[in-house]
Amino acid sequence: MRTASTESLYSQVVHSAVDLYAPEVQVDKTVSATGDVPTGTEVTWTLEVVNAGIDPIREAIVHDPLPDGLTYVPGSITYTAGGPTEILGAKTDAPGDDQADWDPSTRQLTLRVGSGADASGGGTMAVAPSGDGSDRLTITYRTVVTAPPDSSVINRATAHGRGRQLQDPFGPIETTDDADAEVAVAP
Repeated sequence: MRTASTESLYSQVVHSAVDLYAPEVQVDKTVSATGDVPTGTEVTWTLEVVNAGIDPIREAIVHDPLPDGLTYVPGSITYTAGGPTEILGAKTDAPGDDQADWDPSTRQLTLRVGSGADASGGGTMAVAPSGDGSDRLTITYRTVVTAPPDSSVINRATAHGRGRQLQDPFGPIETTDDADAEVAVAP
């Protein structure tokens, strides 16, 4: 293309595409109570944590602060299904000895998930389907409903993890998901 003067302009377009494999954690939460329950009833909460993305999730952790109206049943945390198999089974409440902690001062459960999860950090949730089952994990625990009659309690869990570390100033890609479940107290 010639301009009005003696200059020549050559237009060029450079196009590139970069696939970004972002992690995507998903958490679902349910409660065993199917209707109104009397104060003092013990209920079981179930968390299903899944890598729903196309990239592994590193440092995978679930935080589950218990709201007022629920009292944690000590020793009730169990990793029931999924994987990897070496982290399945009953958990203690004490910090520093397995993948789960209960902190009575903050009323929070900390649940570390994925391959390599231990007493100090979350592991890696693989992309589904994974050979070791680390793409998903089912966790249960129990509480006693202590809320007053004719009320309800909403219990929220938050799952968090990181994708691969990128060599840029923005740091790792992070993923977070929340899930609520509600128990209604009978009048």
